[in-house]
Amino acid sequence: MSEEEGLPPHLVEQGGLDNPLRAIIVHKPNGKDEGEMEEAMLDSVQTFDEVDAFFDKFDQEIAMPNQDKIKYEVGSDGLVVIIAETVEVKNSILEFIEKYVTAKSNREKTAKDDKNGSDATKDIDDDDIDNTQQKKKQRSS
Repeated sequence: MSEEEGLPPHLVEQGGLDNPLRAIIVHKPNGKDEGEMEEAMLDSVQTFDEVDAFFDKFDQEIAMPNQDKIKYEVGSDGLVVIIAETVEVKNSILEFIEKYVTAKSNREKTAKDDKNGSDATKDIDDDDIDNTQQKKKQRSS
């Protein structure tokens, strides 16, 4: 029996998304029928666990502090519709998404660079180290 078989379903990673996550942010002042829309892509959010992590942070930083001025719905097709009553809330949502995507991309790039760097050091053998040490001795004498 594998470790995952003993875990509740919500604790087992559920894999990748079928569609890229994208958000439609609508500024719809209270009492009006129409509003302005903007779209934001969340291409770096690619698994259900990453969706959960994104919304945990979104709820904490944006939704809860603005609970009377924001509503959102997450569709099974990867479309997130967010309705903001004020321009300020709409702008804070767009800024949050941009920062989140940028930070995630930077973390992934750093992890990839770290991995590539550690693989590169595997190519150095003891002879290379000995040769470098001998050259240093020759220069100092």
